[in-house]
Amino acid sequence: ESDKTYTIVCTFAISAFTANTASPAFGNVYTNRTGTASAYSAMQEQRFASGTNKGTYLWGSGIGWSAGKDFVAVNDTIKIVQLIDATGGSFDSNLTAKNVTQGTTKTGTQSVTAMNQQNFHIGYQDSSSVGFNGTVSDFMIYNRILSADEISAYLG
Repeated sequence: ESDKTYTIVCTFAISAFTANTASPAFGNVYTNRTGTASAYSAMQEQRFASGTNKGTYLWGSGIGWSAGKDFVAVNDTIKIVQLIDATGGSFDSNLTAKNVTQGTTKTGTQSVTAMNQQNFHIGYQDSSSVGFNGTVSDFMIYNRILSADEISAYLG
């Protein structure tokens, strides 16, 4: 929603990469994308089975963020903190992902000029039949930006 700030936090683990008829295999951890929106907020795991992108990835889909190749594997515990500031005429998203199992952390920031603000989903996206195959826990949405201390406490 315009002129709002909020924080999304969640912990998840992938049980298996969901089979998909097209490459890559993927599943949405959460999303607020609907239809053909060009800008949206989503966390998505993807696995490319072959080619130059072969490996596993964690994406901040629609906002141009990636934790990089082989950041996530089956049964890894991942913690996400996504800060979204929609107060300046754009949607500024700051993402931190911590792979608790591997002990690695990735961060990134992206701005988009518009955000589709419809139908928030956990575990799937309504424009896709592919669901997330894993567990999602500690899912919370705050109506404010968390402090650095709160983020550190959550990430552990």
